Amino acid sequence: MAEEMSNTEARAYLLADNRTPDLASYDEEALAAMVEAGDDLIGTGYDKNGADEVLWEGVRMHGVIIECANEAEQTSLLVELLANGRVVRVFVS
Repeated sequence: MAEEMSNTEARAYLLADNRTPDLASYDEEALAAMVEAGDDLIGTGYDKNGADEVLWEGVRMHGVIIECANEAEQTSLLVELLANGRVVRVFVS
């Protein structure tokens, strides 16, 4: 295709190709379904294990990091948050 374009057309195509992802949106659930159902995903940038990642890409999350004095305090707080139905991720450093 690029062989059939003039230099001006090829430059315009490259500029548009680089800009369109900034302007685009997509249906995350439909995309995840396509990724899960895809038989040949070679060259797409997706794999069958990536459907969950696709679903989480567009999700805006808010979080709080709480520094605990020790592991016992962390465990106690984790149990309390889970009992209250909170989604919790634990980071240990």
